[in-house]
Amino acid sequence: MKAEETSVYAYSDSATSNGVTLKVEWNEPVLGEPTTFHVSATGGSGIYKFNMEAPSYTNPDELAYESVADPSRGEWTKYTSECESQDYTFTMMATGTYNFRFHVMDTKAGVTYLRTNTYIQVSSPNYPSVNSIVQNAVTRCNSETNGSDYSKALWLHDWLLEQLDYDNSLKWSSAESALTRSSGTCQAYERAYAKLLSAAGIENAETRDTYDGHTWNAMKLDGKWYQVDCTWDDSSENYYNFNRTHLYFALSDELMAIAHQGHNKIYTVEGYATPSNSLEHNYFVQNGDAQQWVESYRNRIQENLNNKNTEFSIQADNSTYPPSIYGIQNGIIAYVMNQNEWFANGKKVELVAKTNDKQFDFIVTYPVVCTNHDWDEGVITTEPTCTTKGVKTFTCNNCKTTKTEEVKALGHDYSKDWTIDKKATCTEEGSKSHHCTRCDSKSDITSISKKEHEWDNGTVTKESTNKETGIKTYKCKNCNDTKTEVIPVKKDESNVDSEAPVIDMSTLKLSSNRVVVGDKVQIALKVTDNVEVSKVLISFRNSETSKLNNIELKFNDKSNLYEGIFSVTEDISSGSWYIYDIEAYDAAGNQNLKLLDEKDYSIIVDNPNLDSEAPVIYKDTVKFNQGTATTGDSVMLSVKIIDNVEIKKAKFTMYNEETNKQESHTLEYNKKSGLYEGLFTIDTFNKTGYRHH
Repeated sequence: MKAEETSVYAYSDSATSNGVTLKVEWNEPVLGEPTTFHVSATGGSGIYKFNMEAPSYTNPDELAYESVADPSRGEWTKYTSECESQDYTFTMMATGTYNFRFHVMDTKAGVTYLRTNTYIQVSSPNYPSVNSIVQNAVTRCNSETNGSDYSKALWLHDWLLEQLDYDNSLKWSSAESALTRSSGTCQAYERAYAKLLSAAGIENAETRDTYDGHTWNAMKLDGKWYQVDCTWDDSSENYYNFNRTHLYFALSDELMAIAHQGHNKIYTVEGYATPSNSLEHNYFVQNGDAQQWVESYRNRIQENLNNKNTEFSIQADNSTYPPSIYGIQNGIIAYVMNQNEWFANGKKVELVAKTNDKQFDFIVTYPVVCTNHDWDEGVITTEPTCTTKGVKTFTCNNCKTTKTEEVKALGHDYSKDWTIDKKATCTEEGSKSHHCTRCDSKSDITSISKKEHEWDNGTVTKESTNKETGIKTYKCKNCNDTKTEVIPVKKDESNVDSEAPVIDMSTLKLSSNRVVVGDKVQIALKVTDNVEVSKVLISFRNSETSKLNNIELKFNDKSNLYEGIFSVTEDISSGSWYIYDIEAYDAAGNQNLKLLDEKDYSIIVDNPNLDSEAPVIYKDTVKFNQGTATTGDSVMLSVKIIDNVEIKKAKFTMYNEETNKQESHTLEYNKKSGLYEGLFTIDTFNKTGYRHH
């Protein structure tokens, strides 16, 4: 395709430099399907080289673009050979925004770097954003774990490994590729796991080993940093006596450096941000496997302790494994060995286990035999409370043996000052008590009486008249309770209301003048009074049946009009309904009545369910298209017929006076002529004679 053939594409973007114009064109992208980008150039020498950068992606409502693929490898680093245009394809997989950058090089024209920078937004419920995928996973994680940092980090680790496989082509390197393309390099594993941990509220950081060309995550569980390598855990190897897919979960820096030796140069540098020194939340420590491994060495260790050997070594059982495997496993085993308590001849000893390539080295300190203990002053090892006893531990200065003694409970120390536990209100009693200064215990719990209502100045909610009392409403300033008092009837004769309401006919409005069943006609009218309008009624009358339909109008505060609705229900007969009268009353009983003529305000109702009128046939419109005919001729009859609702059927009958025979024919409505028309044909029925209908 040449550059000028652009009409087949819906979208385009371009950039110009030194007389060369780079243009990229594409059609509406469909998520999950390849989008073709047609890249061409004009101007310059006419001989160009093109390049497409690795696209980047960001979630909706974010401006954090991440390169979807590794921009330093493969196709993204190469220019085409000299040509006029080039087609590139790329499949977008997630709702969000993708950034595409295309380059052209025209060295003869002096253009070595000309680039378009295009942003394309895409959306589909079948291809959610990366953030949506992450949030859904974390929601499921929260429902399937106990909520601890360890359980969430492990669940998300295992979930991620189910989503993707390692990309041996080394192309895909992002969270987008990991979570939507199920493929990625170590960078993709690290970025996806980082998003999952962050969404779960777990602090994390990237550990980038530039010496080995690898990257993984550091995560903080319960305040301690750990190293985790999801990439290396994603393995199908089953050659070992443990779950290989968790070997690199929650390791110390020292053990991670066994697998990635470049890490030795990272974690030993001053200022290293994520020092990982603990194995407390290591997978094998938490699930009990590490303790089972220790048990396999217990008898050999105990034999040396019984012989009071102070230093000894034991060959590791996994020495046939690769060094990066047995080194990490034995480091975990040594950690648990040091967590265990060890005894010789019934007395506790101090045992320190260390790994030494394919063996464990042990140093043991045995207790000194003491005939006369020299106890120190003791330390409170369990603090006493108001209700529970404490513990004080003493240590012998000679042999380090310990003993304990009981510390009495402290008892409550109640304050002399009152504490308000619950404030009294107008509707509920409160309470107060003396609180213990050390715990939550209370004494002398005493009720506080309800408060008296504090009423405001009141508001007149109904004015009194010369005939009716009014109402004044008071509200409590504290609890919003209300009370009312009666306002007496006015006795001032000058305030007597003797004027009827005023009906302003110029404001009368009907929303429609022709309706069918189910319709509603809005009615609006202005009515005023020198005191107060109490009621407004309007009556509609059927011109044919004289049936009345009475409607009460209600005042609308927004429009300052009295409004109502004429509802055309099944029982409203067809025909003309006109406003028969309007009545307005005030609070003093004064009435204004308006009688209206049938021609003033009317509504035409079409109700086929209540049709009582027969169709009308206009005889003077009956016509034949010819006066005489012979056998085989067709004669057309036309006539005007109307009905107030609908004509269901029409026919005409022809009669032969000589033979006394007759035949009927159907009339069909012709929209163009507005007439009902029918044909009859001259045949053996009667070849001669006069026929009429």
